[in-house]
Amino acid sequence: MGFKMSSLYLTLVFVMWACAATATATTTVVVSTAAVSTDSTASTTTITTDSTASTAAVSTDSTASTAALTTDSTASAVAVTTDSTASTATVTTGSTATSPVTTATGTATSPVTTATGTVTSPVTTATVVTTTRAQTTAAPHPIFPTTLPEVEMPSGLRLVFRETDRLGVEWTGSADSYRVTYQVSGDIEVDSVASVPNTTHTIGNLTAGTSYAVRVYSIEGGRESAPLEGHWGTRPEAPTSLQLMTVNTDSLRATWNASSSADFYRVTYQASGGPEIQSVASVAGATHTIRSLSPGTLYTVRVYGIKNLVEGEPLLGDMRTEPEPPTNLQFTTVGIFRSSLLRISWTASSSADTYRVSLEATGGPEVTFSVLADTEYTATGLSSGTLYTARVYSRKNDTEGALPLEGQQRTKPKAPTNLQFITVNARSIEVSWNVSSSADTYRVTYLASGGTETLSVNSTHNTTHTIESLLPGTLYMVLVYGIKGGSESVSINGDQGTRPESPTNLQFITVDSDSLEVTWNASSSAETYRVTYQTPGGSQNVDIDSTSNTTHTIEGLQEVTSYAVRVYGIANGVESVPLLGMERTLPEAPTNLQFVTVTTDSLEVTWNGSAEDYTVTAEGAGNVSSVSTSNTTHTFGGLSPGTLYTVRVTGMKNGSLSNPIDGLQGTKPEAPTYRDLFARTTDSLGVEWNASSSADAYRVTYQVSGGAETDSDASTPNTMHTIGGLSAGNLYTVRVYGIKHGAESEPLQLVLRTNPEAPTDLQFITGTDSLQVSWTASSSADTYRVTYVNQTSGVAEVVSINSTSNTTHAIEGLLPGTVYTIRVYGFKNGLESLALRGDQGTRPESPTNLQLVEEGLDGIRVSWNASGSVDNYNVTYQTPGGVESADVVSWDRTTHLVAGLPSGTLYTVRVYGIINDVASLPIQGDQRTIVGWPRYITIPWWDVTENSINVTWSPADGAKDSYNISISPPDGDNPTGSVADGDPLDFTFTGLTAGTLYTISVTTISGVKGRTARRNQRTDTAPARNVSITEATENNINITWAAAAGAKDNYSISIFPSDGDNPTGTVDEEDPLVYNFTGLTPGTLYTISVRAVSGLVYSVARTEIGRTKPNSPGDITTDIVSASIATWEPSTGGVFSGYEIIYTTDDGSPHHTITVNNGTTTAPSPVALTIGTVYTLEMYAFSDDGGYRTESERKIVTVGINTTAPTTLLQTCRPSFQQFSVLEETASNTTFNVMIPDSTSCHNCSIIYKDTTCFIDDVYNVSSYVVANVNSSSTTSCNLFIISPVDRETTSSIRFDVSWTRSVYNHGYNIHKDCGSIPVEIVVVDTNDNPPVFGADLKTTLYIRDQTPVDTILAVASAQDADTGTNADVTYSIPSSKQSEYFEIDSDGVVTTRRELTQNLLSQSGLLLDEEVEVVVMATDGVHNTTTTLSFRFLDTGGVNATVSTLEVLVPEEEAAGTTVINLRDQRPFDDDNIIYRFTHASKSFELNSTSGEVTTAEVLDREQEDVY
Repeated sequence: MGFKMSSLYLTLVFVMWACAATATATTTVVVSTAAVSTDSTASTTTITTDSTASTAAVSTDSTASTAALTTDSTASAVAVTTDSTASTATVTTGSTATSPVTTATGTATSPVTTATGTVTSPVTTATVVTTTRAQTTAAPHPIFPTTLPEVEMPSGLRLVFRETDRLGVEWTGSADSYRVTYQVSGDIEVDSVASVPNTTHTIGNLTAGTSYAVRVYSIEGGRESAPLEGHWGTRPEAPTSLQLMTVNTDSLRATWNASSSADFYRVTYQASGGPEIQSVASVAGATHTIRSLSPGTLYTVRVYGIKNLVEGEPLLGDMRTEPEPPTNLQFTTVGIFRSSLLRISWTASSSADTYRVSLEATGGPEVTFSVLADTEYTATGLSSGTLYTARVYSRKNDTEGALPLEGQQRTKPKAPTNLQFITVNARSIEVSWNVSSSADTYRVTYLASGGTETLSVNSTHNTTHTIESLLPGTLYMVLVYGIKGGSESVSINGDQGTRPESPTNLQFITVDSDSLEVTWNASSSAETYRVTYQTPGGSQNVDIDSTSNTTHTIEGLQEVTSYAVRVYGIANGVESVPLLGMERTLPEAPTNLQFVTVTTDSLEVTWNGSAEDYTVTAEGAGNVSSVSTSNTTHTFGGLSPGTLYTVRVTGMKNGSLSNPIDGLQGTKPEAPTYRDLFARTTDSLGVEWNASSSADAYRVTYQVSGGAETDSDASTPNTMHTIGGLSAGNLYTVRVYGIKHGAESEPLQLVLRTNPEAPTDLQFITGTDSLQVSWTASSSADTYRVTYVNQTSGVAEVVSINSTSNTTHAIEGLLPGTVYTIRVYGFKNGLESLALRGDQGTRPESPTNLQLVEEGLDGIRVSWNASGSVDNYNVTYQTPGGVESADVVSWDRTTHLVAGLPSGTLYTVRVYGIINDVASLPIQGDQRTIVGWPRYITIPWWDVTENSINVTWSPADGAKDSYNISISPPDGDNPTGSVADGDPLDFTFTGLTAGTLYTISVTTISGVKGRTARRNQRTDTAPARNVSITEATENNINITWAAAAGAKDNYSISIFPSDGDNPTGTVDEEDPLVYNFTGLTPGTLYTISVRAVSGLVYSVARTEIGRTKPNSPGDITTDIVSASIATWEPSTGGVFSGYEIIYTTDDGSPHHTITVNNGTTTAPSPVALTIGTVYTLEMYAFSDDGGYRTESERKIVTVGINTTAPTTLLQTCRPSFQQFSVLEETASNTTFNVMIPDSTSCHNCSIIYKDTTCFIDDVYNVSSYVVANVNSSSTTSCNLFIISPVDRETTSSIRFDVSWTRSVYNHGYNIHKDCGSIPVEIVVVDTNDNPPVFGADLKTTLYIRDQTPVDTILAVASAQDADTGTNADVTYSIPSSKQSEYFEIDSDGVVTTRRELTQNLLSQSGLLLDEEVEVVVMATDGVHNTTTTLSFRFLDTGGVNATVSTLEVLVPEEEAAGTTVINLRDQRPFDDDNIIYRFTHASKSFELNSTSGEVTTAEVLDREQEDVY
């Protein structure tokens, strides 16, 4: 074996050099044998043979420096024999030498064989034999004695680093030392180091951009192994003098000086913080334009020299692209208030950070005004009325864009000055102004307050202008603009009002001696008025400067004087033409009119005054009496009694009458006369009289002897009156006066006495058949009489006792619950007082059989048996030591709910029968109200761990002693506990099982009663354990893990990067804990996460990192004649780092390994192959970027070296995934054909397959559904048989691998065994075989209110269909046409009202039966129908109390959408099951389940966006 390996090594060296040489000689001599012998001193020996020489031989002695042989193309054998000291032995063969083999048996210093002709295949034999062992210490070729084992080659040669003049290599080996050589193609092999003990080495002094063959020889005991070879190039030198310039906003141009050792260049660019991006992979020139860049961005540009696919160090530089120009240039406010300013604004460029602003006046230079970061600039110091061109340049870090944003604008001219209002009229205003030095013309506008600016003249050269067609009394702003070149100055403006119109129709409505009251019609355009007055020849006096009224009284005037009165309208400070009127004041009027004497037929009057004469009149009852007098008193006689007279006194002076003074006075009426004393009591007297013919009312008085006269009634129209409030037994004087027009007649006078007093203070003590009567004695009675009357029977008054001196008496033999009238009379000296009277009922009988039951959260239901006839019942309730409260209950009810009570409180309840306001004796009992719920049970997510739950709650309403806490299922260290009222309301359960759903109960305890609220909570799920990757292929990764502790439903599996057919998945807890990711990218590094799930609670993720295998390289070919060069199709798809090729001999031992980088698709074998030997070439791709190296499936090429058969190349491939589908419940014996791809490619081969077997491994556990066997008609496929129907709802797909084996034959020879597996999935296709099913939690008995409005949500009757796709589409209907008139159901199963629902309406329709309305709802999937019946009951009025609660919930931000926030039903477990929940306002951030009350997030919440919802 040692000799055989040596031969192979030498043969390969020979062949390699034969490939490298060129043909340099031709022969013309025809000889059968050519031989040359030289002596020891010959420096060169050369033989040239003709093409027909059968043998050419050269023999040299020990001192020949060169031995050379050149043969023609048909030489069958070429031999060179050198002495031991020959420095060089050379053989040159023609193109058809069958076997150019060189054998070196000595130690010649350079036994190099060079084929300089065109060597074809096959060459039979070429032999070089050295005769003497050379006496040298460092032999260039190892010697392989047949008795010693060969030295083991090093392995794993790889490049560690490369520079322009150095290559660093590393290898694996256990030899004593190593020799490292390098060789440029076409040059000699050069030692880098002759002996080094290390397994690393740096080869120096190399040429930049040059490819080298690097060989490493193991050395042991002076012997060398065959070399381990690798091929690498040094880096080319970097280019120089990089120049970068901007082209535009998205391009940069790079130029550089070429590298002397580079053929091409790669150009990249990189923004700050971004990735390096390739602009061009290979460019031959020294310039390149980088395009599609971002504006205003700083880029680092790198230029790499490339030589032989090797890049040098980059030449780099920084340059920023031009920023984009700004947009939307605006001159937002030109000039502002000064004509020397321009305000410029623009929309920012997304790629600029500053801007340069320049201005250029017409005919002037462009001047930079500012560089700023804002998007607005105000230029100052400009010339008024001048046209400027403004330019804005974008800048980014001092890089300025070439194209500016440009626009033109003229500055404002200077404004005119000194605006004056020359003439103001009602409908016009004349204005003037001073000229502007920079304006050519002027524009005049005006506007009323709140109006729009109106043009009066657009352009005028004048400096005066009259504005016309104005409205009277209107305030106008007048504006004058200077204009030049279309640019206006700021305006000069002023406010001026037009004259208002004059008021009209001046009237003197009141004239007096010292005042005049005037009125006028308003002016339509005046705001206020000014009023003046003036005597003839006198000055004008302003009485009021401003008033908004249209009436005014001028006071302080002189009597009997003429006045001119003027009224001016005023608007905006401008007066109208005045309205004028004349009037004279009157003399002073008389005063203090008095009626000094009044009788039934006369009136005497007096007054004060300064007039010369007076006219006095009296008018009444249709008669007028008048008299003139200079006196200030007068008496009118002969008047009618009880008549009202108007007396008027008017003065006269200087011929003018004063205003009169008037007075009203009636004459006295006649007196009434006595008629009767109709009533007399101890404290009153009833008097009646005959009416007076001239009185219409009467005054009644009384007076006790020695006392004052007192009014009993000051005025009554009646002729009878009762005087009350008198003292018993006293003598009174009673008087009655007739009254008419305020005058009283003479009185009717009577003397009368009151009756004695009756007993007082009647009291009763009630019984069911008796009344105990008591009273207070009368001060003037000796004995008493007692009677009673049954008010119900209406019988006569019954005397109970006729005479008694006592003040108490028992009346017996009465009826229960009956009202009696009781009278007690006082007697003395035979005279009876008025009766002391009272009504009193006897007690009713008491109710019986009291029942007390707690009801609701705050009530006690009280029931009893009726007690006969009552008006109502009083139900009272009282806490121990508290105040008794009462409710009144109707007579026809014997039950009552006492509501609004504190929870958990003990009450004493009494029931009284009431009739005639008399209560029976009570029936009573004790009852405690229901204990209050613990409120707001809260379990924050941070208080839940895998083994503990901390629960808190708010105090229950009402009275309580403590709280009992428990957990179900009972588990852990403390499944029960107690918290006293007043202690902190929290409790922590410990020692729980992870991932378990617990029901936590908190019970309020009050006395011996309790009330429980519950909350479900799941402990945190424990993570999966021991996650590991069991298998990785090109597209699949199979993982397994150990079960998580505690409870779990399934495991959620994901892969990152998210890739493939199933980047996420779920494995049920009871299933095998494995998962296979399929459809992954070959050679990719993945992170796999496994999270246990219990309920909706996910554990923390357990991760594992693994890499898929890279894809195998494609077809492999070799060329044995050209030194076993292997070429292959590159791996396609996925990620891989390079290739490795392993040569082994037919006994399977490794022989040689070559590693090549990604991008290389050819690799020469470094050793010669031996004829008659079979070699196996194994090749695979590997991926190890970032660690976790994986290797592809190996391609195997079997090479047999012989002279009769071509080389056979065999390779094994992994076939692709195959998928089939089958309808569920399909009958058995369904067959599918699984193709086995052709796994062998071959040059000049005849491949057949035999002995094929197919099977499914038991690990997949699918034998109950499918079996596999060989297709009898084909060796390239397997048959799959479905042996039993499959139900999709339990098994949606079947996954397994079909494994196969077969023998591969070439030309009838069994080459090797072939095997593999095919991933198969049989997808079960759904059929519509399941009906819709209504949920088990559907509440079918529901409650509604009377007068439920239209579109009210009543219920959600949703059904689920176990099928998929359209087979699972469920629609809903209400089949009954009558029911569908009142109810409807939508596509989601939400039942609502179609009409307003009332009990009367549904009773009339016949739907309301036995106080229920039944509605049948149908769900259908198109094939199957399912119905359910909803029963609706009407609630009693007031039977449902709406409650409003506020719950505060904490939600972590960034939680995934669908996270549960709160379950409202858990917070209110006492709510009726038929409660339907909905948001009062729509919310985009949250979703609400209307039946379960669960609130979930509808999106990911960000606290920085909104922290409270």
